[in-house]
Amino acid sequence: LEQLEKEIAKPDPHRIRLEKKDRSALVFKNLSLCRLDGIVCIESLNEEIKPGDRVLVAGNAFTGNKLFKAIAGLWPWGEGVIELPDEEPLFFMPPRPFLPTGKLRSAICYPSSSKDFGQDDLEYALTLAGTGDLIPHLDEIGDWEKNLEREQQQRLGLVRVLLQKPKWIMMQEAFDSLDPEGEVDMINIINRKLPDSAVLTITKQPTIQAMHKRRIVLN
Repeated sequence: LEQLEKEIAKPDPHRIRLEKKDRSALVFKNLSLCRLDGIVCIESLNEEIKPGDRVLVAGNAFTGNKLFKAIAGLWPWGEGVIELPDEEPLFFMPPRPFLPTGKLRSAICYPSSSKDFGQDDLEYALTLAGTGDLIPHLDEIGDWEKNLEREQQQRLGLVRVLLQKPKWIMMQEAFDSLDPEGEVDMINIINRKLPDSAVLTITKQPTIQAMHKRRIVLN
């Protein structure tokens, strides 16, 4: 039994390892990602991302999606190590944010409780994101993924990140339903309000791509 436990505890060289470190950095060490059919889509990626970095994840968007899943622990297929910052939660902004059915304020504040944020904080963030018209509806109950247009949902994704103030943000075409000017406005708000947060961005919008100082090209 003891020998079996040792075998189980051994790291699998054919699986990506996630390690939490006592420092504020997101690190990829010799990271390779594979598709389910075994084809390698990222090979030997070595990067270190620090607080305040703005990093464009360029190349194949589907591969970028797998990279984000690997960071979240949802894509183990591949090799290498991803070092995660300890005690600093990662915040993912997908193309369509999850908005649970119920009161609108609870859906916006998810995964935190609506009690964690004051009315003034909510109203300020909603106004800043261009969704001030939703303020009178905060206590209405509804299926918000069906009741709101996609642009409204994506703007609420910005509201959520402004409330949560995460240190690490993964944006995957999070504002692709907006026109180029609107998308730039959303990024500028994040840059202005969360200057110390690290942001990794997947986007097809050339204007947004140019707003990043670093890029990781996935081939």
